[in-house]
Amino acid sequence: MAIATYLHACDASAAAAISGTTMFAAASDEGSALRIYDLATPTAPALRYETGGEGHDSTPRGTRLYDFHGRDGTVIWDVSNASNPDTLGVIDDPTIVFHHSGDVTPDERYLYICDEL
Repeated sequence: MAIATYLHACDASAAAAISGTTMFAAASDEGSALRIYDLATPTAPALRYETGGEGHDSTPRGTRLYDFHGRDGTVIWDVSNASNPDTLGVIDDPTIVFHHSGDVTPDERYLYICDEL
């Protein structure tokens, strides 16, 4: 309950995903697309990283995060260090209107992106 209360009070999150003790929140408010929180102390989530822009959804898989940014494309991150993630790639396909959400195949060879038309 404390995590939900914290997010409700501080973020306009479109979606959140948890992997281990790390939470990835796709923020829909202006100015912050992705926020990464450390949940080691669940009653006091600690912000570890924040990006600019507009976010919509994210999917963590192992040390990778697939971050869907609506009209701004999809960013693939290496989040092995959640306080300082590395950008592995960006997908900006003009045939995709709105990078809504997605998931990667188990072998991580293919990424499926849901286009919200």
